Amino acid sequence: MQPDSMLVRGKDIRLVKTLVRRQGPANAQASFAQLEPALAKYIDNRLSTIAGRLALAGAPTELVNHISNDVLDLIHTALGALRAGHYRLWKKTVFGKRLAKLDPSLPAQACGLADSGLSPPLPGDEIPF
Repeated sequence: MQPDSMLVRGKDIRLVKTLVRRQGPANAQASFAQLEPALAKYIDNRLSTIAGRLALAGAPTELVNHISNDVLDLIHTALGALRAGHYRLWKKTVFGKRLAKLDPSLPAQACGLADSGLSPPLPGDEIPF
């Protein structure tokens, strides 16, 4: 049973994870920076701090890069799924129309993969629930 206040569905997470993986971490961050520049800058700064601490602790560069990419994947999947849930909540209001104008990908994310015109997930795109 879902709580009434739940905005994010498993389907949202799977869809956004697919989209983020297809974009790649750097492109996902660049796209996000177009929508939320202050938050994207904060993410960049904190991720640089984390990567620096890992490097100072002796982690190999390849490991630091993988961890940074995993963190970006986590952040953008969570934020994207939340944004899709918010859009679904507000889409039938004046605010929903404004949200769709600000980010045209929101209706596709809120409706699901089949409605977005994207092909089915690639192997490794899905996360178990």
